[in-house]
This record gives sequence, structure tokens and C-alpha cells, in this order.
Amino acid sequence: MNLNISDDRIKDLSNIFSPKILKELIKNGYSAKLTNILNELKITPQLDSTTDIYTFFNDIYKLMSKNYKNEYVYKNTIIKKILLGRHTLNTAYMLNELRVGNSKADCVIFNGTSTVYEIKSEFDSFNRLETQLNDYKKAFEFVYIVIPDESIEKLKTYLSDEQVGIKRLNKDYTISNIREAKSNKPYFDKELMFDILQKKEYTEIVKKYYDNIPSMPNTKVYTFYKKLFCKLTIDILHKEIVKILKNRGDDNLLKEVILSMPDSLKVLSLQMKLTDKEKYSLLSLLNKKLKYII
Repeated sequence: MNLNISDDRIKDLSNIFSPKILKELIKNGYSAKLTNILNELKITPQLDSTTDIYTFFNDIYKLMSKNYKNEYVYKNTIIKKILLGRHTLNTAYMLNELRVGNSKADCVIFNGTSTVYEIKSEFDSFNRLETQLNDYKKAFEFVYIVIPDESIEKLKTYLSDEQVGIKRLNKDYTISNIREAKSNKPYFDKELMFDILQKKEYTEIVKKYYDNIPSMPNTKVYTFYKKLFCKLTIDILHKEIVKILKNRGDDNLLKEVILSMPDSLKVLSLQMKLTDKEKYSLLSLLNKKLKYII
């Protein structure tokens, strides 16, 4: 796809990769928001209306990747090169924007252990980096910063913690290791780890190790279970958290969706909470022609 669009408008075009647009497409079969973006950028007449949705999103994504490597590009690359390249969906799962203390982790992969990837693209600031790393070290065994080549020297002035690993997004969209991360288990914070979990998850862990849990009002459940949770050893807690968070991806239909999506939509398909009906609709959408959705 050869689009006549200036480099400074690529950022605006990147807005088509949004949960709202994908939700509209799944629900209605078309997207008013997508149509508006394309019309405002005056590129609708340049599009081949017989192009299928799979190809359309991938072509736009290739253009964006070349001219505007934002956080979204990094996340898709981590999925492709690490989650699906080094692991499989049967042995690992990735969570995006996971709340940890006062921070949100960009990407966390759970397999035999837990590894967080904090993205610092050329458009990102390093101002909150120290706070983010301190939060991540309390919950995940390995912490990596993923940066472009041109940010490596800048990072040195912000990063003194040798526990943290560094990875580089290369120009050919591979990811290479600059420095290995070290285990953070000595720094784990049990209370912070507990707060990552949903109620059904922390109750499942606690009931596995304690018998005769009494019935109680909902107002007392959080405090009661947190106290018992924190009495368990760090090794037990980490093992159970890795297992239970990895199980969030134990859904064969979700795995099919992630594997079927073009590279450009893997992040969205992974982070959106879709019903089974919506997952089937998304799969059938990929072969639909562009002229029917805008």
C-alpha cells in the first residue's frame, strides 16, 4: 500500500489501532471512528476497497512501524519475538498494562517465572523510571527495559540498578540483549504481590494451603486472605502467582484468535476482554473487504 501521507500525520493514522475501533468492527461490522480518521487524513480515496481487513491493518502497521515506532509497535514486537518466538501460548501468557503498586507494567510474561518488559520508545520519558522499576522488582523475578538504539546512552544516566536487564529493539524489528536481568526474589513484597491478584485468584491460592477457611462478610475477605497469603513463603507465592496469572490465557479460543491475528492486531486481541461470541466475530472479520467496514 502506497499512501500519500506526510510523516507528521502518521501519528494520527496510528489511532486506528484502538480498542474502540476494533469493538465497533466486532459489534457492528463497520466503524464510524475508523471512517472518520481515514476521511480526516484524506486517504480514503487512495485505499483499495477490495483489500481484506487483515491486509489493510497490516499495511498501515508497516507504514507506522517505519515512521512512528511508538509503544504499540514495541508491544507487538515483544509478542511476536518473545511470547510467540521463544515461548508458546501453551507454556506462557502475556498481560498488558498490569497494575503493580503505583505503576502499570507494559508487558509481563508468565511462563516458568515472571518477566516484565518496560518499554521506553524514542517518544517516552525516563522521568518515572526509578519508581516503575522499584515497583516491578517487588513483584516480578526479572525486569527488562526495552529501548531503541539511540536511547542507550541516555538510559545510562537514569539507570544505576544492575538488577535490571536491558533489551534493544533493532531496526529490523528483532530484539537483542544488551544486559541480562538478575533475579529480584530477595526484593519481593508479599502485600504488593497479593494486590496484583483478583479476588477469585487470591482465594484459590490461600485455600490451597489452608484448611477450614470460615465464612465471613465480603467486607472482611480482603484483609483476612491477605494475612494468610503473606504467611506463605516467597517461593510458594511466586510459583502460585505465575501459575494462576498464566492460567488467565488458558483459553483455546483466545489462543486461536491471537495466532490468527495479523501482527498489527495481536496486542489488541490479547488485551481486550472479549466474549466467545466476540472472538468468533473477530476471526470472521479478518477476511471481510474494506468497502464493507468504512
